[in-house]
Amino acid sequence: MGISSLAQETMCYMGQYLVFSEAEDVINNLTGAGVNAKQIERVCHKYGQWIEDADNAVIKNLVYKEYESGKADELHYVSVDGAMYLTREESWKESKVAVNS
Repeated sequence: MGISSLAQETMCYMGQYLVFSEAEDVINNLTGAGVNAKQIERVCHKYGQWIEDADNAVIKNLVYKEYESGKADELHYVSVDGAMYLTREESWKESKVAVNS
């Protein structure tokens, strides 16, 4: 028996915001579905792999272009939500970047 697309979407959504075991508790309490943390983890990893494969295909097919050095100072649109980086002092730390256009 497969997992419905709605259940997969719910698992991915909750798996992004909570530890998988906590996501299990929330989903089961709200829906009575009976999923477990390992299922949520597997679904999240599968979707993540699909996204990574799609990104790698875009990169491989040279969809991204390099700009000539003379155009490097021109205004470009950039959007980044945030990134995690490892610091010696504080372990992992989140960095937020503003949108530039």
